Amino acid sequence: MASKREKQPNWSISEITLLQELVEKDEFVLKSKQTNTITNNKKNEKWAEICSKINAMGLQKRTVKQVIYKWGNLQQNAKKIYSEVKKQRKLTGGGPAPKPPSAQEEKITGQILVEYPVVLSPLCLQCLRVRLFYYAYAK
Repeated sequence: MASKREKQPNWSISEITLLQELVEKDEFVLKSKQTNTITNNKKNEKWAEICSKINAMGLQKRTVKQVIYKWGNLQQNAKKIYSEVKKQRKLTGGGPAPKPPSAQEEKITGQILVEYPVVLSPLCLQCLRVRLFYYAYAK
């Protein structure tokens, strides 16, 4: 009989905040749309760096797979809340106002809505393009 997987402790607020800051710092590489070997190796190296920095906090030992999975969950939850707030804004009539998203959720949503070009050269003019929606959302 296969043994059960041991439950990992929940992520602390400090781990989540550090994860968000590190992903924001390296988001150009991590969100690159290219999928060639060189780019994928760079992405894997960045995720490994992020994982080692989170593990350096000494709270809990996390794997790279867990870190990537947690970031995906944070993005998914932020998108869900963003779309719910957007839907509530369009409704008419009375009732209580919807709960606004937290600052952390707004920051993650802002990171998600940025669109980067495929070109990786930071000197390229295409790298300076972002969606107009990002500017409207970032205020």
